[in-house]
Amino acid sequence: MNNYKDVLLIQVPFKHIETVFPLGLAYIAAFVKQKKYKVTLIDGHTDHLSKEEMLCRIRQADFDIVGISAMANRYQYVAWLAQEIKKIRNVPIVVGNGLGTGSYKVLLQTIPEVDFCIIGEGEETFLDILQRGNSEISQIPGIAYR
Repeated sequence: MNNYKDVLLIQVPFKHIETVFPLGLAYIAAFVKQKKYKVTLIDGHTDHLSKEEMLCRIRQADFDIVGISAMANRYQYVAWLAQEIKKIRNVPIVVGNGLGTGSYKVLLQTIPEVDFCIIGEGEETFLDILQRGNSEISQIPGIAYR
């Protein structure tokens, strides 16, 4: 069993896409809240956050694990964000959505700050990471890890 209690979920800003509600992260947030986890959601896209504003909100949050949702074209932003998060707090970072699903090998090979990638749907898989973490990582379906 892990000691993860405070979850930070981040929707990175998209490029060239109108404002979109982060439905996938909302599902994950609702699902893990039902299991008594505290969840903070930062929506960098809808809130039009600059990099500085994103870091300010991250610094203000209480968290012991981070989930990042990003499309495949946001690799560079996620690389930057993961590095900055680890400077703020050395906690596990999980990447999902299109980037985590389609580019997990590249992410894990080139961004040492990323600890896990979720492949496919994230609600139950993210909860498994929260509940099992490193102790039983090889038994969690739907993830890639280093």
